[in-house]
Amino acid sequence: MSKDVSKALDKVRLRLRGLRLEKKLTQKEVEERTGIKQPLLSAFESGSREPGLKDILRLCEAYGCSAAYVFGEGSPKAPDVYESRLGDALSLEQQLTAGLDDNEKKLVDTYLRLCIYKALRTAYMANPRHKSTKLFKVSQGQLDKALAMLGGDLDEKLAKNLEIKPAAARRIELDPRFGTALREFIQDTEDLIDPPQNIL
Repeated sequence: MSKDVSKALDKVRLRLRGLRLEKKLTQKEVEERTGIKQPLLSAFESGSREPGLKDILRLCEAYGCSAAYVFGEGSPKAPDVYESRLGDALSLEQQLTAGLDDNEKKLVDTYLRLCIYKALRTAYMANPRHKSTKLFKVSQGQLDKALAMLGGDLDEKLAKNLEIKPAAARRIELDPRFGTALREFIQDTEDLIDPPQNIL
């Protein structure tokens, strides 16, 4: 099986699992609705077995979504799954950090703001007519230093803060309706990183 086909099947698997979780259905309840035995459904969701077209169509019917969505086109009927990957990322960040205190939220938000600033700056400066530095006051070095510092703070400070505040850490939960968006964003982004040439 080619790598592209394997990745496509992984996305189908993630969407089907995400839809089941969004509907708050157990695998046993899906078995009752579709006739697909629970162990087989579990194997589909884990990736140890590939679902056939008939199984996929049964699951789509049970989850109330289109087969086109499951195969990567359009969106499910549920209006709260976003199509924009950047929109997904920002919504996921807000959902995931809702349980943090104001300082911790500010740390995450500032890091994201700087990442977006860097992308905007790079795109803006790519136009030869925009070579003026008047719009951007800080140097590239200052920006990279700030990003490195904040990245370190996210890895160290945030983790340490939450380690001594277990109740706050437990509040870092995502509404189940965002589960599919999270899985797809992770999968799409990791596809850019591994193998690295996918970025180009």
